[in-house]
Amino acid sequence: MKDKLVKEHYCWVQQILKTQLNMKNKMTAINRLALPVLIYSFRTVNWSRQETEKIDQKTRNLQTNGGIHHPKADINRPYIKGQNGGHAFVKLESAYNVAVVGVS
Repeated sequence: MKDKLVKEHYCWVQQILKTQLNMKNKMTAINRLALPVLIYSFRTVNWSRQETEKIDQKTRNLQTNGGIHHPKADINRPYIKGQNGGHAFVKLESAYNVAVVGVS
């Protein structure tokens, strides 16, 4: 089930990156369309921290290939809020903690 969910997530990310949206709208679309595929499964499927980090890393690689994230930029920049110079991308580990543990 995990593989199916991860595949669906990556499919959504790739489809969003192919659009003609600007960077801010692409990041918003990823947060609202691609991430919920995984977030809804957090309570039923047992995810490890390493798996969520691997998915985040692959998503950042897709963003780099899609032209949103520069390959030599800081890896934490996508997770910083937009008004502070980041992209406001939701970190999967934080979403997991909110959904399962209830800690923000």
